[in-house]
Amino acid sequence: MLKFFKNRFNILYLIIVVLLVALGFRMAVLTIVEGQDYRQIADIKKIKDIPVKAPRGKIFDRNGVLLADNVSSFTVQMYTDEIKSENFNEISYKLSKILDENMEKPIDDFPIEIDTFDYINENIETVQHNLQSEEVETITYTTAEEKVIKIIKENIHEWLNFSTLIYGENFSPKQRVLAAVLKDEVPVKLNDGNFEYLEEMLKPVADTDIAAEGQENITSKLGTEESKTQIQIWLSENNLKENINATEAVAQLLINNNKYLASLFSNSKIRKLSYEFLVQNGYAENIKLNDFSFVQDDEYENTKKSLNASNEEITMNTSAKDDFVILTMKNSIDNLLQTVYEGNNKKIKPGSILIDRLKEIYPDLPVQFIENDKAGSFEFTDLTVRDKYFNQQHMDLSTTPYSFVKEIAFKNYDILYNLITDDEVKYFAQIELLKHVNPSISIAEWEYTPIRNKKSWIINNVKSAEKVDDYTAEEVFEMLRESLKIAEGINDYDMRNMMVLRERYNKISFLSYHPVDICYSISERTVAMISERSHELNGISVEIEPLRYYPQYETASHVLGYLGKIAQDYEIQEYVVEKGYSTDDIIGKTGLEEKFEDYLRGVKGKKTVEVNNVGRTIRSVSSQAPVPGDDVYLTMDLRLQKKAEESLKKGLDRIREGGVFESEWGDFAYKDKFENARSGALVALDVKTGEVLALANYPSYDLNLFSTGITTEDWNSLLNDSKNPLAPRPLYNIAMLTAIQPGSTFKMITSLAALEKGVDPNTRVYCAGTMKVGDRPFSCWIHNMFGGSHGYQTMYQAIMNSCNFYYYTTVLGENLATHQKHTVKVNAEDIIDMASKFGLNSKTGIEIDIPQEASGGVPSIEGKKSSMRVYLRIFLEANVERYLNDGAVIDSSMKNEIIEEIVSWIDREEPMTRGEVYEGLKALNLNPDKTNDNYVPLVDIIKYSYINQAAWTVGDNLNISIGQGNNAYTTMQMANYAASLANGGYRNNVSVIKEVKTYDGKETDYIPLRKSEKIELSSDSYLDVVKQGMKMVSYDDSAKPYSKFPVEVGSKTGTAEKEGINPETGEPYDDFAWYVAFAPYDAPQIAVACVLFEGGSGRYPIPIVREVIGEYLKINGIID
Repeated sequence: MLKFFKNRFNILYLIIVVLLVALGFRMAVLTIVEGQDYRQIADIKKIKDIPVKAPRGKIFDRNGVLLADNVSSFTVQMYTDEIKSENFNEISYKLSKILDENMEKPIDDFPIEIDTFDYINENIETVQHNLQSEEVETITYTTAEEKVIKIIKENIHEWLNFSTLIYGENFSPKQRVLAAVLKDEVPVKLNDGNFEYLEEMLKPVADTDIAAEGQENITSKLGTEESKTQIQIWLSENNLKENINATEAVAQLLINNNKYLASLFSNSKIRKLSYEFLVQNGYAENIKLNDFSFVQDDEYENTKKSLNASNEEITMNTSAKDDFVILTMKNSIDNLLQTVYEGNNKKIKPGSILIDRLKEIYPDLPVQFIENDKAGSFEFTDLTVRDKYFNQQHMDLSTTPYSFVKEIAFKNYDILYNLITDDEVKYFAQIELLKHVNPSISIAEWEYTPIRNKKSWIINNVKSAEKVDDYTAEEVFEMLRESLKIAEGINDYDMRNMMVLRERYNKISFLSYHPVDICYSISERTVAMISERSHELNGISVEIEPLRYYPQYETASHVLGYLGKIAQDYEIQEYVVEKGYSTDDIIGKTGLEEKFEDYLRGVKGKKTVEVNNVGRTIRSVSSQAPVPGDDVYLTMDLRLQKKAEESLKKGLDRIREGGVFESEWGDFAYKDKFENARSGALVALDVKTGEVLALANYPSYDLNLFSTGITTEDWNSLLNDSKNPLAPRPLYNIAMLTAIQPGSTFKMITSLAALEKGVDPNTRVYCAGTMKVGDRPFSCWIHNMFGGSHGYQTMYQAIMNSCNFYYYTTVLGENLATHQKHTVKVNAEDIIDMASKFGLNSKTGIEIDIPQEASGGVPSIEGKKSSMRVYLRIFLEANVERYLNDGAVIDSSMKNEIIEEIVSWIDREEPMTRGEVYEGLKALNLNPDKTNDNYVPLVDIIKYSYINQAAWTVGDNLNISIGQGNNAYTTMQMANYAASLANGGYRNNVSVIKEVKTYDGKETDYIPLRKSEKIELSSDSYLDVVKQGMKMVSYDDSAKPYSKFPVEVGSKTGTAEKEGINPETGEPYDDFAWYVAFAPYDAPQIAVACVLFEGGSGRYPIPIVREVIGEYLKINGIID
């Protein structure tokens, strides 16, 4: 044996034998013991599941009419595993040329734009705008592209016929103009470079067509019973003259509808052509064309300007973190501090955390946080210590525990700042803030999202990206051309189109075998061209997929809400991480699409395929069909909704021109015109249930723009960066979000408060037109307008005539003109309490989370001063350094002293005069004459925006009684209030959901909330008093608006004053116009509230509301 091992070859043989035995044993294990597992793994590697999108659930009105549907759409998709990297340039070039030739719009996330407009000197534009008004300097910002589009509109015919060489080829805008208008099925074509109507549309409407549509309907459309061509009908329906040619029709469409030119200008060739047009015609003064620019730079600038328009604390120089805190403090701090959230492994209670941190400074702070399921509240723990704090902090004894905590927190600004930005809290702070405003701020890096995305993109796409902030867009573009080996013969336009496709490839390529969507809703011609060249386009396919479609376009857009891509940090966490969505999925962003996302989304299907060793599909193995989402049925009536939207637009149009609102119920003449009446809202409710019958906002927007995620140009076309807070904003849900002084529509509340106190409604009060309270005159509207008076007024007559003087007397308890004592004195607290009973201090409960419904709010006597202290602190924290004298420098301690001193001015017994404020600011080393972005000096900001607004005076009591002053409510709240008056005093929660069913009609677990509570009144007869007054309003109007109406109506007009100067016109704002009504008077079914921004007179919404009520009566068979 020893001899055997002495031979080295024997040892080698032995080792080989051992290895062979071990190998054989292992092979046996792999084959026999573990063979089944490995066979399954092998099968998995050659069998792949490809997800198939599920159709979203449909949305119907109360009668089953479709509001949101899905249509089959040709979608270009890319299978990245089937494309070799060395072939990508060739494939992307060929595909992009096909798409561009057919004017398709692929999903464009490539962040470098070419040939964009800019100002040579932006300051020149600002100065020119400011000099438009001799009396008041105003600043309204118009982008360079907006200015160019305005010039193009003014020269539309010349532009349409203009052509120039671009990249060596003659280019005219007409083909792209045609493609843009054809999306709306405009009946035109191009023939030899000229627009012509389609031949089949030039034929007269057939008699059979007239019979089918109904003679009455045709007559109303055409204004005559004569047969007209389909083109004439189309022109009439689009508010175009019936005798214009096709070129003129297209030109007018481009002028009248901003979306067309906004869409066209998303193409760099159109921009380049337009610039050449401006240059050749001498219109390019102060306009230049940037060869390259980052999209994110424009997004960032636009975001900042938009936020600054309503938040002067936010400037181009403030940080994302500071801006986030400011916005949270101003919009969502109350929700954040009074909610209990579910964290990863524990509950997060920001209110409790705040108290703990405050107690580090105030150990005896007499308040604690009480958890109540998902909500939280605050309670005082020691009344003696509480009173000590009240005395030290100049707080009223009526201050609530939460108001106490909030004011202490704002006084310790850094503590509140650090709480909002705390790692445990900031995620929930973002969720709450997004219910009010989307500032596009990343809370992970505390950067504006566009800036973060730009940096991240450069790092991921540029090899030597050490100095991310230093690269220009042109430098990055050229680096990409070099690193990706783009041929020199490919121009910048075509290269960018290739980069658009590569961007899609890069974003989604990590998902093996998942198709990447490239372009939605392509034409059949494009499908054919891709199919013909399929052998050259490996990895490219065309699939039929469901696409969200809104057949009613703009109708009910603010209720339905829009869709969008997953983008926000919290969306990624909720949808991708927690719910398993793909990062490329489209989700509901606002409205019911967002609220019912879990019901509407459906369940994806899958297609199982076998692939070869290079990943190419060999055959289809099996498929699992997707399950459509659940269907949502609304309480709204489409026909009534359309009438509401149509009437709202018609009324605003007629008011601006001082025209006549023509109606079957009688024409209504607008004797005065108000040219700034451009926005409004209307809500109609079922008085018995609180169900929404119609909710209309003007202006509105086409939901189809968002079906696949909105493009930047479409999004920008919907924005309004005006400094005027009343400027039309299509995306803004006025009915839910804008709280406005109710004017005289509030007088029923004051009347009910008076009746509760024992006022006899038949007691007469003499209206002398005006009275002096202290040294200030308080007058009735009839005195202000005509120098007159109403004479003796009962409560019924005071409601009918909207007599301010009667309500002044009710609040004062005495007629100061005649020294006649009234029955009793009604306090402001009595009025506030009655308003709260009718829900004017609460949200209505409508099932929409984003945007979050505003609750308006009844005034609070102590809350007024407390709120002003809070808001003044926010303003000063953000702006003190800005208003320092030139050269002055302060540290944090000095800054706090300045803030505390100025805030203390609010607590003085007598409000400071402007002169006192001026000298006080000078003493603090601040410049009283320095102005904000609206050219308002600091002294006036402090005096008129804060100090004057903080003190509660007798004048405040008088203003509340007539619906002016500090109370403000949404259109939704006012409609529900009118419904409660009409239904016998029941307050219902407002609901827009009738039911939710599966796609095949089965019940789901969703049950809409229906809640009703009786409003506590000493006698229901009090409601009869105010309703009688409202009936008298309807029939006392000089225009006799209800003389031809088939049922009796109770209603009330209201005019609300808007203080300040319109920054766009330099003139004072015109009044808001309010109107509430219910019908039929004897058995109410519908209640309506309508508000018109700068509508001028409370009478002016009458014909709008009348149309809606009349339509409701027709729909429900009450009248023929």
